[in-house]
Amino acid sequence: MNQYVVAGTHFGHVLEADVFRNATELDLAHEHVVFAANLDDSAGNTEAHQCGAVPAAASRAAAIRLAMPNPKFEGIARQIKTSLEHAGGDTLLNDVYGTKVADGSTVLTHIHHRQTPLWIMQGKAQAGVTWQSEAMFEEQAGHPISHVDIPAADNTTAIYAGGMTTHALHAEAAQRWLDFIRSPAGLAIFERYGFKPYQANAG
Repeated sequence: MNQYVVAGTHFGHVLEADVFRNATELDLAHEHVVFAANLDDSAGNTEAHQCGAVPAAASRAAAIRLAMPNPKFEGIARQIKTSLEHAGGDTLLNDVYGTKVADGSTVLTHIHHRQTPLWIMQGKAQAGVTWQSEAMFEEQAGHPISHVDIPAADNTTAIYAGGMTTHALHAEAAQRWLDFIRSPAGLAIFERYGFKPYQANAG
């Protein structure tokens, strides 16, 4: 292994393990979570827009079938739960991950970036929360998926970082790759899918 590209909200635990050669050059890009919905499902699309736009969204969430990442298996669930708390407090969080799971109107994924768009297109769910890049990939692939931005005040940020491992066997090749993904051409590819170049105050 020569380089890592990882995602999260901080990387202190990685740095303490002395995995990377240069801890000052880790942070790369960031993105947010969004609602994804079926373009052909006008009701689901409307509700997703309303959930995304209305801070007190519990009443909207109650009316829609959701695909949500399972907190037991998927790290994205931590950011999503934080966003739900920002948008509607414990009421919205408990509705989405408690009441709706119990009554079957929230279905939990194991691999959200695969299952959420598939279940939306199959009609198993009307909407779901994914990373922005995942929703934009589906849109660009021509699938009947659209995304709805969650207001910045209610959203959370994931920071993606890349760095060379301390004992890289092919350090020159690893450095060339890291130089590329940080270059204007590399960042343009990231931006095509909704990523933004990392800034310390991006969250």
